[in-house]
Amino acid sequence: MSDRTDARLVRLLGIVTFLDRVGESTVDQLATRFGVTPGQIASDIDTLWVSGLPGYWPQDLLDFDAHAYESGIVRITRTQGLERPLRLGAREAVALGAALRTLQALMQQLTDDPDVVQVIESTLAALNASTGDSATPFDVSFEQPIRPDVLEVLREAQSQGRAVDLVYADANDVTSTRTVRPLALSSGDGRTYLDAWSLDADARRTYRLDRILAATLSDRAVPVPTEPGKRAAGTATQSAHPFADASTVVDLTLRSSARSVAESVPYEELRQHHDGSFTLSLRVANLPWLEQLVLAHADEVVSMTHEGVVSRVHERASAALAAYARAGFTAPSGPGTESSRTPADDVV
Repeated sequence: MSDRTDARLVRLLGIVTFLDRVGESTVDQLATRFGVTPGQIASDIDTLWVSGLPGYWPQDLLDFDAHAYESGIVRITRTQGLERPLRLGAREAVALGAALRTLQALMQQLTDDPDVVQVIESTLAALNASTGDSATPFDVSFEQPIRPDVLEVLREAQSQGRAVDLVYADANDVTSTRTVRPLALSSGDGRTYLDAWSLDADARRTYRLDRILAATLSDRAVPVPTEPGKRAAGTATQSAHPFADASTVVDLTLRSSARSVAESVPYEELRQHHDGSFTLSLRVANLPWLEQLVLAHADEVVSMTHEGVVSRVHERASAALAAYARAGFTAPSGPGTESSRTPADDVV
């Protein structure tokens, strides 16, 4: 099983500080100390050997005794200061403090786990203790128009496996009632989202929490659907979504500005990315429908896994521009359309 990134980073830093303290160690001893295999330690040393300070010239990188390493002895000869605690300047302390306070406010919305709250509070306390007043000259607040009673209902429904009736305002500020089975809360692009199974659409949907005006807990128990297109137990009978039984699964990655897509199309999985973009796994039978979806959001598409659809999107976008030219009109301007480029050229 591969390491989590945060776990490996802690181990990499631990190896540097340990070797700086003891002088040298065998690969097997390091493996025993850090609870991994000798092969993993060898991989860690290879990673550290090409790590260092910005600039990344040979003199900026960590270094080890190559001759000793050939005989199974790990001896670090240049640590680049990684063995010493980080000293933050005033500007860095303020930025880190603001980020931690934002995370603290966000976690209060997403979880009631006291351990998570305690870790953030202790980190803030340690930051303030080490930097004095430099990290606390500004009061940073993180507020969204999210009703606490809505959050309470959603968490209760999620834990008990019950349906919820939502009063929801969509992107056009049109209010409607949606019946959903909450699955998870997540965050992205500075907002909080509800991932849920829509009992009306018989598909997964994403809802912005700040657009949920009211939430009423239902007595109806709804198990999490385990198969695409299979209606959850206890719901009314209706035909499955026209794409639910398709065998083609396409991963479509979009920028954070295209969140409305996740609110309007059925998907099997939504994966968040650190830069705010997200990936939808779509099970599609009607490929022209997917082509139209990609064309409609071409400026916001980062990537897509179906090469045939990518090719067709390029063809249709090029044909549209050619039709403009034949009619004597100038093609619409916008991101990605300068010179001979089309929005579809950004789809990879």
